[in-house]
Amino acid sequence: MKVDMPAPDMPATDTASPAVPAPGIFWLTRDFRFDDNPALLAALAEGPLAVHFFLDRLTLAQGAASRWRLERALRAFDAELRRRTGGTGITLWQGEPEAVFPALLQSAGARSIHQSDWPAPRCARFRPACATPCRESGRACAACGPSPCPSAPLRTQQGAGFKVYTPSPARSAASAPTAPRPMRRKGSPRRLALLPPLPPPASPPPPAIPDLAPDLHRGRAALETFALPAGEAAHARFGAFLDQAAGYGDLRDRPDLEATSGLSEHLALGEISPRRIWARARLAAEADPAAPRGSGASCPR
Repeated sequence: MKVDMPAPDMPATDTASPAVPAPGIFWLTRDFRFDDNPALLAALAEGPLAVHFFLDRLTLAQGAASRWRLERALRAFDAELRRRTGGTGITLWQGEPEAVFPALLQSAGARSIHQSDWPAPRCARFRPACATPCRESGRACAACGPSPCPSAPLRTQQGAGFKVYTPSPARSAASAPTAPRPMRRKGSPRRLALLPPLPPPASPPPPAIPDLAPDLHRGRAALETFALPAGEAAHARFGAFLDQAAGYGDLRDRPDLEATSGLSEHLALGEISPRRIWARARLAAEADPAAPRGSGASCPR
């Protein structure tokens, strides 16, 4: 599948000028959120924020419905980014990150790239492929982990991996996950600092986010009618689920009832972090320890 979009220009940053600081580059992958996003915070701490997303071959090879949902996540994140920055959104590239980042880092004068560290095979393949050319140009590709669990895999008492789900939450709870990192902290700016805007082009710019699923035909109307809201709506949905979670253990296998959290697609796109879910669920349980719980109610799905 091919998406028609022009290639963005490389930033021409004069790093010798103190008026134009080097940016903090955030590599947006599957972490479309502003809350509990350590990689985004790390990029902000390094300099004015520059957010980049790549439509690489693996992304474009996904099914049309998946690309349609990805487009919604991109649009929601881009709209919130523009609201927080006063108009500057995501920079989209069509191509492979490892082919773009070395020149991008050198052109912008940035020191490193910040990306969320997920224990997924795709992320494990991408990072070395990008880190090597960045290192050769004197830059770094840094990973920040938002996972609620330790980096080491969870093991049974016999040292083997878990084959069933039920006992794994108890072992995860014993690992004492770190607290989420909110975007709004005491003394932090309400708006994000970015690089100075580029001069306006001679012709109107193309849409920031292209149609990623032009090949989605008959299913588009159904998705647009029944799909869940994207972006930060995940937090509201989880809050609504917590309000009725007392019956989760008994009702979660009833497809005729809306008894589950419905957070799967939000988690898949990183619109809410596992660590935030973990923290809010534990807080709710501690606030009302007498609330009835069914089997598996501590880990909603």
